[in-house]
Amino acid sequence: MSKINDVTQEELRLLGEEFKSKFSIHHLQLLAVKTGMIRRKRKCRAQDLVSLCVFLSQAIGTESLVSLCAKLTRATGIQLSSQGLNERFNAQTVQFLKELFLQVFRKKFSPMTPLSNRFTRIRILDSTAFQL
Repeated sequence: MSKINDVTQEELRLLGEEFKSKFSIHHLQLLAVKTGMIRRKRKCRAQDLVSLCVFLSQAIGTESLVSLCAKLTRATGIQLSSQGLNERFNAQTVQFLKELFLQVFRKKFSPMTPLSNRFTRIRILDSTAFQL
């Protein structure tokens, strides 16, 4: 079990580095507004929810709301009731997190430039060449 937990911790650390390098707080706020997660200024900001869901939760999907609220308070100073946190886990929050992860994967795995821009010709084994 410890080995699995160590692997999960390492994956979360790498994911955290990816988030920090790809997204600014401003970008997170814009995405939260776009997905409908945030409609007005609130106590719990988009970056706080990302921290809670991605980085602070050690036992993914098994921690109680009270435990998550305590972690949120320790990490950010934001005091939120378990009911308040529960109300924030809604369809818009799911859409926000889904879009965030999709953007990370698109930036990580999609090529920067199309293949046609990388090469100017095709050379075949018998030295025949085609210009692109």
